[in-house]
Amino acid sequence: MTKSRLFSLFLILQIGSSISDPEVQLPDGRIRGREGLTYTNKQFYIFEKIPYAASPVGELRFKAPIPPPSWDGTLDTTSLDIICYQQGSNDDTETEDCLYINVHTPKLPDDDGTEGLPVMVYIHGGGFIAGSARGQYADRLVNEDVVYAAFNYRLGPFGFMSTQDDVIPGNNGLKDQQLALQWVHENIHLFGGDPDKITIFGASAGSTSVAYQLINQNSRDLFRGAILQSGSFLSPWAFQRNPREIAFTTAAFINDTFQTNTDSQALLDFLQSVDAKALKLASEQYASSVRLCITQVFSLI
Repeated sequence: MTKSRLFSLFLILQIGSSISDPEVQLPDGRIRGREGLTYTNKQFYIFEKIPYAASPVGELRFKAPIPPPSWDGTLDTTSLDIICYQQGSNDDTETEDCLYINVHTPKLPDDDGTEGLPVMVYIHGGGFIAGSARGQYADRLVNEDVVYAAFNYRLGPFGFMSTQDDVIPGNNGLKDQQLALQWVHENIHLFGGDPDKITIFGASAGSTSVAYQLINQNSRDLFRGAILQSGSFLSPWAFQRNPREIAFTTAAFINDTFQTNTDSQALLDFLQSVDAKALKLASEQYASSVRLCITQVFSLI
């Protein structure tokens, strides 16, 4: 076979592969995923790193999440290659721009009138200081004709720092979860799922998160069922004992003026301007302290 014919065959194979890649049109823009095989060699479709919120950087750091901006063209959503900043990690894929969701589905919707499939949404554990949406449960659930979704949410100081007032009310990690659940409820039909058959589940901090979403008035209509594995809203390990003190001492580790400056707005302005890695390192002096905090802004009871 000549070189020109080999090159032509290569192009045909590449074009054929591109054409077969699954695509979904979302309200915000079009996405392209990839095909996969379960452990029983059953075909399914993988969409990873779909934005469910705007990047929580700059002035959005320590703020409640907002929906993502729309995009032009087709977004490549074939692999989740990042995690949120977390304690004790030297992973070079850590980033503050981490609010993405994965969807794995055994079928995409068509015009045959087939009823939507049940959906299971995984909230990862990790003590609210670690963990990600990477590679949990998807293979076996999809093999049983279940649509699977999992998402990242902000951790440690990025998700749970609080000044215990309206400046940094805290628990933005839980608010990330709520927005992700809203995204699933609004969009999962585009992946062959039934929005009326959504079950959320998690273990450890993921289970505690499920418990809080159950009692959160803004989340309870977004899913039908819940599975809690080793964690509840009564788990004492999940809470910060002195969130305001932790916030200011974290800032003082970077700028010692906050040893005496107790102005919440000044702290917010400063911490929104510092490098994310510096904030992570400063917070690690408290080991696992930056977790959930009691606040009236996010209804916990």
